[in-house]
Amino acid sequence: VPVPMADGGTSQEDLGKFWSCIRPHFGPEPSRATTTLSDGDKKALLQIAWVQEEAAELAAKAAAMTEVRASKEAKLAELAQLKAKPTVGKKVPVPMADGGTSQEDLGKFWSCIRPHFGPEPSRATTTLSDGDKKALLQIAWVQEEAAELAAKAAAMTEVRASKEAKLAELAQLKAKPTVGKKVPVPMAD
Repeated sequence: VPVPMADGGTSQEDLGKFWSCIRPHFGPEPSRATTTLSDGDKKALLQIAWVQEEAAELAAKAAAMTEVRASKEAKLAELAQLKAKPTVGKKVPVPMADGGTSQEDLGKFWSCIRPHFGPEPSRATTTLSDGDKKALLQIAWVQEEAAELAAKAAAMTEVRASKEAKLAELAQLKAKPTVGKKVPVPMAD
């Protein structure tokens, strides 16, 4: 979809993907949204008929959900019992405070907290306290994951040129660079 830009030009954007990033703002768990909206943005969007329908649908689904879920603390306790990284899509029983159990996908839960152990903790979608992180880092498979994330981060910074180096190389080119064609750029190391 062409979207007008401030300079008068247009940019091709996937508005479906954008909607999926802001849609949670209109449901029972706005913290799940990956793109922030101001109150004014949300209010303006709620003037649109299809957004009102989506919000009503999200509210109806939330009201119909009678499933009780395990707490974050209970899921963390279950992660601590595992001998290996959990598998996404495999649900396991997690004890709840009321004595019952809830079927939870600990692999998905791990993927939400995993960024806390890498170079970009802000990408985590579930918050953890420092105590939670320290407790998890006592687990062998979590230590392995953290080491893997650190190695990937170190490898990424070793092979990438700085913005300044790329700008300097651009200044040396006689023609516009081609997308997808890699050229050598000197690094500061």
